[in-house]
Amino acid sequence: MRGWIRALEEAGVLHEIDAEVHWDCELGTVTRKVFGRADGPVPLFNNITDHQDTASRRSTERT
Repeated sequence: MRGWIRALEEAGVLHEIDAEVHWDCELGTVTRKVFGRADGPVPLFNNITDHQDTASRRSTERT
């Protein structure tokens, strides 16, 4: 998944959303609106309500 995110960043289509969004209401609405556009950005939600761990952004190094 990290490789896919990196490829989207390099292509300039990744749009990171840092505002807090609710996983059940807001996240789905934003995603549906974006996917309705052929040239829309790819959203990456960094602050999902009640979700503490975003595994796709963690380092691959173990501590």
